[in-house]
Amino acid sequence: MTTPATVSARDQGRPVAPRRTAVVVGVLFLSFTVAFFIGNTLIHSYFSSATKPVGTLIAGVLLIGLSGLADAAVGLAMRPILTPYAPVRSQVYFVLRVAEGLAVLAACAYFLTSRSQWNDYALPAYALSAVAGLVLTPVLLTSRLVPRSLSILGIVGYALLLAGVVCNLLGIADIGWHVSPAGIVFLAPGGLFELLFPLLLIVRGFSAGSRARPVPVRTGSARHRDVTAA
Repeated sequence: MTTPATVSARDQGRPVAPRRTAVVVGVLFLSFTVAFFIGNTLIHSYFSSATKPVGTLIAGVLLIGLSGLADAAVGLAMRPILTPYAPVRSQVYFVLRVAEGLAVLAACAYFLTSRSQWNDYALPAYALSAVAGLVLTPVLLTSRLVPRSLSILGIVGYALLLAGVVCNLLGIADIGWHVSPAGIVFLAPGGLFELLFPLLLIVRGFSAGSRARPVPVRTGSARHRDVTAA
C-alpha cells in the first residue's frame, strides 16, 4: 500500500539540486542572454552599415545561433530541477525553450541565405521566451528555489515582455529592430531578471530551504505489518 509521507524538516533543508547543476544552468542562462544581445547588435550593425561587412553578419548569426542552442540546453537542464515541484510545467518549459531555440536558428538560416533585413525576427523568440518565463517563475516562487523578490521580478518582467510583443504587433511600441523608449519599459525588467537569476545560481546555487511535493513511500501491506509486529 502506498501512503503519502512528507519529507522531514532535515530533508527539506537540503539543496534540491547539486551545486554543479545550478552553476551549469546559470552559465547556460547567462550565455544565451549575452550571446543573443551581442549577436543582435552585430546583425543590426551589418544592416545599418553602408559597406555591409559579411564578417559582421556571420559573427552575429553565429552568436544568436549559439544562444538558440543554449536556450534549448537550459530547458533540458531545468527539467530535473522543476519536476519535483511541477512535473507538467517542467515538461512545458522544456518544450518552450526548445521551440525558442528553433525559432532563433530559423532566423539564423534566413539571414545567411537571404542576407536581407528582417526587422521583427526577434519577436517569435521574445514571445516564446515570455511564455516560458511565465511558466518558470511561478514555480520558482512557490518552491522557494530562489528568493521571493527575484521570482516576482521575473513574473513582472516576462508579463511585460509578452505585453511588449503584443504592443509591437499593434504598432504601439517597438521592441524589435529599433527599440523605442516605450519599448525599453517592456524589455528592462525581464532583462534584469535574466542577468540576476544566473548570477545567483553561479554564486549561491538554488535555495536549500525549498519545498517539494510530498514523496510517496512504500510501506507494505497491512498483513505484512501485522506479521512483523507479531
